[in-house]
Amino acid sequence: MSRLLRDGKYVVFNNNVYYPSGKKSPNEGMVYIISENKDDIQNGFIPINVEYNKKYGFFQCKKEIPKSEITEAYKIRTYVVYRGMEFGIISLDDEFIRIQNECSNDPNDETNKQLRSWGFSEYIRDKFSIIFDKYIPANDPEIKIIEERTEIDISKL
Repeated sequence: MSRLLRDGKYVVFNNNVYYPSGKKSPNEGMVYIISENKDDIQNGFIPINVEYNKKYGFFQCKKEIPKSEITEAYKIRTYVVYRGMEFGIISLDDEFIRIQNECSNDPNDETNKQLRSWGFSEYIRDKFSIIFDKYIPANDPEIKIIEERTEIDISKL
């Protein structure tokens, strides 16, 4: 079973959490919000990306609302601290967390050496950097999942 990983921007409208759309509204003081709940169609939301979402088993709909009706806006950044080092999360479920870190392609780079000594594998390499990844048991005592929340100025949406 997959666990919820929150990462990105969120807004609260009518006591529900939505994603603000990356597309700007042409109407002053308005913003598009995105929902993944089919029930929101009864609340004036319009399905979007229908063929793409159908192909990949997703559902999304959007609605244009006044910014003045948004009660909260915030950004969540979720990451892992493992052995004192920050890592991005690729995936997590009840059994494993897949984490990654990018470092220099220089074999003498200390982070490069450290990650190799901890059993990380090369995931992607180019001439400047290497992205290492590793599956860690979700119950590993050295894993700490951090969820940072930063408030966003609603007028800047």
